[in-house]
Amino acid sequence: MGSQSLLMQLVRTGLVLAIVLIAVNRCDPLLDAFASQAMGSGCHSTGGSGHHAKHHHHREFPE
Repeated sequence: MGSQSLLMQLVRTGLVLAIVLIAVNRCDPLLDAFASQAMGSGCHSTGGSGHHAKHHHHREFPE
């Protein structure tokens, strides 16, 4: 595997990524699972700790 060119590795990785994205987009249960996981994690989760408000950076524009 070490003798493969960088270009061929990038092409193969791109093809695998495209196939996975198409499969997730067409499979509704899998898409719903990823969507619910995304909503339940990260900055957009509702933990109720008050920590949520500290991460929002609003840019104020002069009038």
